Amino acid sequence: LTEEEKDFNFAVYDLGETPIEIAIEDAETFPFLGERKVIFLHNPTFLTSEKTKDKVDHDLSRFESYLQQPAPYTVMVVSAPYEKL
Repeated sequence: LTEEEKDFNFAVYDLGETPIEIAIEDAETFPFLGERKVIFLHNPTFLTSEKTKDKVDHDLSRFESYLQQPAPYTVMVVSAPYEKL
């Protein structure tokens, strides 16, 4: 992305604070002034087998649906530095 595109087409979501649905809505929105969007997802504790007390409820079926048919104009990066997924 160019510097100008980053202002409109780059987003970072902390999934410990933000529901996954918000990030998916952003991913499904067409890029503005560019051809691609880049979305980073941090702290996806719902991917681990550990029980956590998340502040947020996530609609995981929506996430699964998105993974099966991702937006072709969005690059979604999931950062999950956990020992077990």
